[in-house]
This record gives sequence, structure tokens and C-alpha cells, in this order.
Amino acid sequence: MSAHRLLRLALVSDKRAGVAAPAKGQRGRRSWRASSPARRTAAATLDAHSLEELVQRHCALAAPPLVPEILLHLLREDDIMRLWSDMEAADGSGVAFPPPYWAVAWPGGQAVARYVLDNPECVEGRSVWDVGAGCGIGAIAAAKRGAVYALSNDVDPCCETVVGLNSAANHVTVATSSQDLLVERASE
Repeated sequence: MSAHRLLRLALVSDKRAGVAAPAKGQRGRRSWRASSPARRTAAATLDAHSLEELVQRHCALAAPPLVPEILLHLLREDDIMRLWSDMEAADGSGVAFPPPYWAVAWPGGQAVARYVLDNPECVEGRSVWDVGAGCGIGAIAAAKRGAVYALSNDVDPCCETVVGLNSAANHVTVATSSQDLLVERASE
């Protein structure tokens, strides 16, 4: 398998499978499906300024262990439920928000970023599409290593704001999209 095909496969995340987590202060469970338009719309109602304030309150600018060359706004210890609850409270709609995947540098994303940083020839002069990007670590690594265009794509609209903050912290330009581009391409 070529390195480019491996990289493309590694960039596709399993986050689209959906997540169920207990609601704060409730006995039941709430669930979120990435492809649910209602959930995506609810997440989009949180304005960028409010989200930036929540990121500043709950996250710290830090380098993930496998890629110390990249700085990301990462969740402080044991703060995920508090951040999730505060996002929903700031929105005020009462609709469940997607889990803040973007506040964590997942090992798979770190591995892809490490590969890109160590093998710049795989992205240099190319366009890169980081699917299921979360914090945008793959696209940021590609932009740092000479990609002419890096797109960070995640169905969670909050990722657009967070990737903007993360790319600015790394002095690179990364385009963002919260459209489900995989579904759109499959229907073409």
C-alpha cells in the first residue's frame, strides 16, 4: 500500500459512528449521531465568540506528546463533561451538543501528523483533506510541511472555530468545512 493511500485512510476518522454519554444531572443517556442534521444545526448555533471563550476557559495551549512541533488548544485534565455542559448552557436551546472531540489530540491524529512531519514529500506541493479532523492536527501538520492547500473537515461545526484557533497558534493557514463531504461525494 502506498504511503499516500495509507495517509488518506488514516485521515478518515471513526467519529462518524456516533457517541452516547450520560447527560449531566440526568439518569438517562443522550446520544449524538454525527450525521444528524438537527444535532449539527444545534452545534452551529453556538457563536464563534462564545466558543472561543469556552476554549480559553477549559483548554490550554499545549503540544501533544507525539508531535511537540504543533500547539493545540487541548482539554485540561478531567474537564470534558464540564466543557460539554457549558457549551450546551451557552447555547441555551436545550438540544444536545456533540461531544467536544476537537479538544483532544487523538492518538491516530497524532500518528498521521507525525508521519506528515517526518515525511514532508507526501504533502509538499499537494492539496490535503483531513477528514474527521477534530482539532485539525493532520491539516496543520500538512500546512507546516508545504501543502499548497489544507482542508480540515469535520461534521461538528465547532471544529471550524477551534481549527482556526489552532492553525493561528501554529502560524499556518488551514481551510475548514463542517459539511459532510463524504456523503456529498458519495451521492455525486
